[in-house]
Amino acid sequence: MRLGWILCLVGALVGLCVGQPVDSRGRTLVIVDDSVDQDEWRGFFNELKARGHNALEIRDVHDEEYELIQYDARVYDNLILLPTGKVRSLGPRLTSHILLDFFGKGGNILSVTSPKAVPESVREFSAELDIHIGPRGYKMVDHFNYEADGTTNHDSFSFGSDEVSSDASNIFTLEDPIRVSGASGAYLGNSELVIPLIHGKDTSYVYDSRDEDDVVKTPWVSGSQGHIAAALQGNNNARFLWVGAKELLQDKALGAELTKWVFQEKNVVRPTLFEHHLVGSEEKNERIYKVNEELTFSTGLTEWDGENWVPYHADDVQLEFVMLDPYYRLNLERVKDVDGSSVYSKTFKIPDQYGMFTFRVVYRRPGLSFVDQEDVITIRHIANDEWPRSWNITNSWVYLTSAMSVVVAWFVFTLFYLYAKDSPKDDEKKNK
Repeated sequence: MRLGWILCLVGALVGLCVGQPVDSRGRTLVIVDDSVDQDEWRGFFNELKARGHNALEIRDVHDEEYELIQYDARVYDNLILLPTGKVRSLGPRLTSHILLDFFGKGGNILSVTSPKAVPESVREFSAELDIHIGPRGYKMVDHFNYEADGTTNHDSFSFGSDEVSSDASNIFTLEDPIRVSGASGAYLGNSELVIPLIHGKDTSYVYDSRDEDDVVKTPWVSGSQGHIAAALQGNNNARFLWVGAKELLQDKALGAELTKWVFQEKNVVRPTLFEHHLVGSEEKNERIYKVNEELTFSTGLTEWDGENWVPYHADDVQLEFVMLDPYYRLNLERVKDVDGSSVYSKTFKIPDQYGMFTFRVVYRRPGLSFVDQEDVITIRHIANDEWPRSWNITNSWVYLTSAMSVVVAWFVFTLFYLYAKDSPKDDEKKNK
């Protein structure tokens, strides 16, 4: 009886864990200092709480009573670093190594900087991810497309849909231009995990605002190579979002879309099915198949819509059948939706090559969580007693007929030779 209750409890806990994304709506730590006007960010915090982030913990950068990592495990699920203008460093509890460890353990990080607030630990951490943020004092300006604000800084301008990168389409859409003032800039490396979000106009550039020269000879980065927002999703599906202008988050619509993404409340795709079987067989996921057999492969994908798991629809899901290199790369077809999941399937003929093969589904799209599945099986050759017998091969009938004809002819000849009598003429010749 007690065992039954324990099993019911374990089943309930497993169901609860599977029912929602691991990193969504967990404990969130916010780091601020005296330069941060919390009233200015109150709408941002209220939006997070309205979405279920009730465990929102705001700490001063000098506070020593918190830990990101304890006993080699994350204490928090999400980390928000607001612009801390009065300190150059975030202290020993938020070094770049600790941030990397937190990110490597699946923690999500949102970092907001400004030209006056660029902590070195954030720069070092983001540089490890191939997002290179401008140092303290560096800002983006545009002398041709600026917004008049009564100053000659030319650091106030608007960003519209033309400045939104194509890879950001899965994360957000920018319907109305957003005006920013005093934005940090960054340039991006060549990492395939980096997602450019909003880049500068062709006439903009990033420079050291402390430089007293009237003419900037060598800008730090210029044109569309400069960015004011970028993101990265690690191979472990942890997410990092850097924003170089607070106005992007304080805009209610855009801020909601960006934070939903970085805190894994949207664009979370996971596999629910991974099976293969012979055509006509009910046995699933056999470990050994034979060359030239007909095989059916199926996988299932589901997506979190913020409240429930729903079927994920796509037309670019592929299967790779690999031995060192892919022998086949096949487009999977969506065959049905069942239990909140879309099932994709394909039937194909195993190649005439034996060895160790791998079923592999690698689905990686900018802004979506990565799906990596694989299963190794053995493909064996045809056994000696499995080849067709010679009489089943029509082309061999002529040779079998020839062989049988020789045998029959020899048998008939032998009979004639043994039992045929000599003729009378032959007997007379022998008597003479």
